[in-house]
Amino acid sequence: EPTAATVSVTVFAFTSDHIDEWHGFRWLSVTIPQAATIDVATLSVVIDGSTNDEPKHTFYGNNVDNAAIFTAGAGNADISGRALTTASVAWDNADLGAINATTFFAVPSVAAIVQEIVNRVSWVSGNALAIVDRQTAPTDGLRDLGIVFFNANSASAAKLHIEYTAGG
Repeated sequence: EPTAATVSVTVFAFTSDHIDEWHGFRWLSVTIPQAATIDVATLSVVIDGSTNDEPKHTFYGNNVDNAAIFTAGAGNADISGRALTTASVAWDNADLGAINATTFFAVPSVAAIVQEIVNRVSWVSGNALAIVDRQTAPTDGLRDLGIVFFNANSASAAKLHIEYTAGG
Protein backbone atom coordinates (compact mmCIF):
# COMPACT_ATOMS: atom_id res chain seq x y z
CA GLU A 1 0.00 0.00 0.00
CA PRO A 2 1.22 3.52 -0.73
CA THR A 3 2.59 5.46 2.20
CA ALA A 4 2.38 9.25 2.27
CA ALA A 5 5.12 11.44 3.68
CA THR A 6 5.12 15.22 3.69
CA VAL A 7 8.63 16.26 4.52
CA SER A 8 9.87 19.35 6.31
CA VAL A 9 11.84 21.87 4.37
CA THR A 10 14.85 24.11 4.50
CA VAL A 11 14.93 26.18 1.35
CA PHE A 12 17.51 28.53 -0.06
CA ALA A 13 17.34 30.74 -3.14
CA PHE A 14 19.95 32.48 -5.17
CA THR A 15 19.01 34.83 -7.96
CA SER A 16 21.79 36.58 -9.80
CA ASP A 17 19.31 38.62 -11.79
CA HIS A 18 15.92 38.12 -13.37
CA ILE A 19 17.45 36.57 -16.47
CA ASP A 20 19.44 33.70 -14.99
CA GLU A 21 17.46 32.54 -11.96
CA TRP A 22 18.34 29.51 -9.86
CA HIS A 23 16.43 28.29 -6.80
CA GLY A 24 17.42 25.53 -4.41
CA PHE A 25 15.14 23.52 -2.12
CA ARG A 26 16.42 21.10 0.53
CA TRP A 27 14.45 18.78 2.76
CA LEU A 28 15.98 17.10 5.80
CA SER A 29 15.22 13.59 7.06
CA VAL A 30 13.36 12.25 4.03
CA THR A 31 12.23 8.87 5.33
CA ILE A 32 11.76 6.93 2.12
CA PRO A 33 13.40 3.50 1.81
CA GLN A 34 16.06 2.97 -0.85
CA ALA A 35 14.47 1.83 -4.16
CA ALA A 36 10.89 2.44 -2.98
CA THR A 37 8.48 3.11 -5.83
CA ILE A 38 7.52 6.78 -5.93
CA ASP A 39 3.80 6.86 -6.73
CA VAL A 40 3.27 10.62 -6.30
CA ALA A 41 5.67 13.51 -5.66
CA THR A 42 4.34 17.04 -5.61
CA LEU A 43 6.39 20.19 -5.03
CA SER A 44 4.27 23.19 -4.05
CA VAL A 45 5.58 26.75 -3.72
CA VAL A 46 4.19 30.15 -2.78
CA ILE A 47 4.78 32.89 -5.36
CA ASP A 48 5.67 36.29 -3.91
CA GLY A 49 3.26 38.29 -6.10
CA SER A 50 1.72 38.93 -9.49
CA THR A 51 4.85 40.38 -11.10
CA ASN A 52 6.88 37.22 -10.46
CA ASP A 53 4.38 34.50 -11.39
CA GLU A 54 5.45 33.49 -14.89
CA PRO A 55 7.65 30.42 -14.52
CA LYS A 56 9.59 29.02 -17.41
CA HIS A 57 11.89 26.89 -15.29
CA THR A 58 13.29 23.38 -15.39
CA PHE A 59 13.48 21.40 -12.13
CA TYR A 60 16.12 18.75 -11.36
CA GLY A 61 17.18 16.77 -8.32
CA ASN A 62 20.57 17.11 -6.71
CA ASN A 63 21.95 13.73 -7.80
CA VAL A 64 23.66 12.74 -4.55
CA ASP A 65 22.88 10.35 -1.70
CA ASN A 66 22.56 13.03 0.99
CA ALA A 67 22.15 16.63 -0.23
CA ALA A 68 24.43 19.19 1.38
CA ILE A 69 23.14 22.43 2.83
CA PHE A 70 23.12 25.42 0.49
CA THR A 71 25.89 27.85 1.38
CA ALA A 72 25.09 31.54 1.77
CA GLY A 73 27.42 33.81 -0.14
CA ALA A 74 28.26 31.25 -2.79
CA GLY A 75 25.79 32.76 -5.27
CA ASN A 76 24.30 30.64 -8.02
CA ALA A 77 27.39 28.40 -8.04
CA ASP A 78 26.16 26.56 -4.96
CA ILE A 79 23.09 25.52 -6.96
CA SER A 80 24.25 25.50 -10.58
CA GLY A 81 27.45 23.64 -9.71
CA ARG A 82 25.69 20.64 -8.15
CA ALA A 83 25.36 17.25 -9.80
CA LEU A 84 21.89 17.09 -11.36
CA THR A 85 19.56 14.19 -12.04
CA THR A 86 18.87 13.09 -15.59
CA ALA A 87 15.17 13.32 -14.73
CA SER A 88 13.74 16.82 -14.98
CA VAL A 89 10.42 18.58 -15.31
CA ALA A 90 9.57 21.84 -17.06
CA TRP A 91 7.20 24.37 -15.50
CA ASP A 92 5.99 26.81 -18.14
CA ASN A 93 3.09 29.12 -17.37
CA ALA A 94 2.67 32.61 -18.80
CA ASP A 95 0.65 33.83 -15.80
CA LEU A 96 -0.22 31.82 -12.69
CA GLY A 97 -2.52 34.55 -11.42
CA ALA A 98 -0.75 34.98 -8.09
CA ILE A 99 -2.16 37.95 -6.23
CA ASN A 100 -0.23 37.81 -2.97
CA ALA A 101 2.16 35.52 -1.14
CA THR A 102 -0.39 33.17 0.41
CA THR A 103 -1.38 30.61 -2.25
CA PHE A 104 0.56 27.44 -2.96
CA PHE A 105 1.07 26.51 -6.62
CA ALA A 106 2.05 22.98 -7.66
CA VAL A 107 4.99 22.38 -9.96
CA PRO A 108 4.31 19.54 -12.44
CA SER A 109 5.04 16.10 -10.94
CA VAL A 110 8.57 15.65 -9.59
CA ALA A 111 8.08 11.88 -9.09
CA ALA A 112 10.70 10.88 -11.68
CA ILE A 113 13.23 13.20 -10.02
CA VAL A 114 12.62 11.77 -6.54
CA GLN A 115 12.63 8.23 -7.98
CA GLU A 116 16.07 8.74 -9.51
CA ILE A 117 17.45 9.92 -6.16
CA VAL A 118 15.98 7.14 -3.99
CA ASN A 119 17.12 4.56 -6.56
CA ARG A 120 20.75 5.51 -5.87
CA VAL A 121 22.57 2.50 -4.39
CA SER A 122 23.73 4.48 -1.34
CA TRP A 123 20.46 6.35 -0.68
CA VAL A 124 19.41 5.80 2.95
CA SER A 125 16.04 6.62 4.48
CA GLY A 126 16.48 9.77 6.55
CA ASN A 127 18.90 11.47 4.15
CA ALA A 128 18.44 15.03 2.90
CA LEU A 129 17.02 15.53 -0.60
CA ALA A 130 17.40 18.66 -2.73
CA ILE A 131 15.63 19.93 -5.84
CA VAL A 132 16.91 22.85 -7.87
CA ASP A 133 15.44 24.83 -10.72
CA ARG A 134 16.78 27.12 -13.38
CA GLN A 135 14.99 29.68 -15.49
CA THR A 136 14.83 28.54 -19.10
CA ALA A 137 13.16 31.66 -20.46
CA PRO A 138 14.59 33.83 -23.21
CA THR A 139 17.08 36.39 -22.00
CA ASP A 140 14.51 39.19 -22.20
CA GLY A 141 13.86 38.74 -18.46
CA LEU A 142 10.08 38.83 -18.84
CA ARG A 143 9.45 35.39 -17.30
CA ASP A 144 10.27 35.77 -13.61
CA LEU A 145 9.51 33.41 -10.74
CA GLY A 146 9.61 34.83 -7.23
CA ILE A 147 9.29 32.11 -4.59
CA VAL A 148 8.72 32.71 -0.88
CA PHE A 149 11.47 30.86 0.99
CA PHE A 150 11.74 29.27 4.40
CA ASN A 151 14.07 31.92 5.81
CA ALA A 152 11.58 34.66 4.85
CA ASN A 153 8.37 32.93 6.00
CA SER A 154 8.47 29.34 7.24
CA ALA A 155 4.67 28.98 6.93
CA SER A 156 4.95 29.65 3.20
CA ALA A 157 8.00 27.47 2.60
CA ALA A 158 7.94 25.00 -0.27
CA LYS A 159 6.27 21.67 0.45
CA LEU A 160 7.24 18.31 -0.92
CA HIS A 161 4.53 15.65 -0.66
CA ILE A 162 5.58 12.11 -1.54
CA GLU A 163 3.58 8.91 -1.69
CA TYR A 164 5.55 5.72 -2.16
CA THR A 165 5.30 1.96 -2.08
CA ALA A 166 8.09 0.19 -0.22
CA GLY A 167 9.76 -2.68 -2.06
CA GLY A 168 9.70 -6.31 -1.02
